[in-house]
Amino acid sequence: MSRESSQLTAGAYGLERYRNLQSPAVPDHELARVVCVHRNSYTLATDKGGLPGKLSGQFSYSYTASETMPVSGDWVRIRHAGESALILDVLPRFSSVRRQHPHLPGTMQVLAANLDVLFILCTFEGARGINLNRIDRYLSLFDSPQIQPV
Repeated sequence: MSRESSQLTAGAYGLERYRNLQSPAVPDHELARVVCVHRNSYTLATDKGGLPGKLSGQFSYSYTASETMPVSGDWVRIRHAGESALILDVLPRFSSVRRQHPHLPGTMQVLAANLDVLFILCTFEGARGINLNRIDRYLSLFDSPQIQPV
């Protein structure tokens, strides 16, 4: 296991904090945190380290709304499948960053989940200075009492 993969543990990504925030208790299955989303695959942090993952067939066909698909920060229930994992279910989120879906009118798109603090960074854009309107648009996305924008 590579050094980078061994540092991707569920404990390092807040598993105990998540369990403490949930009520009722999280089912006693193997849990993982989504740390990166690729088009059709995921990088997961488990108790044993980093693991590639993909959606199980049942999950893929039963959840069609984009709001229910796993995003970075989600806690998911998994089953091992050789050197990778199948994502069986997304656990409840305690916070999320959402926006209007750019291609599906009337639908929200979840950008990230289970955040405590969010850092907003902008470039200085030379002679024009900082774009305050852009920062204001970003801040409007984070209208959640659980997320502290910085």
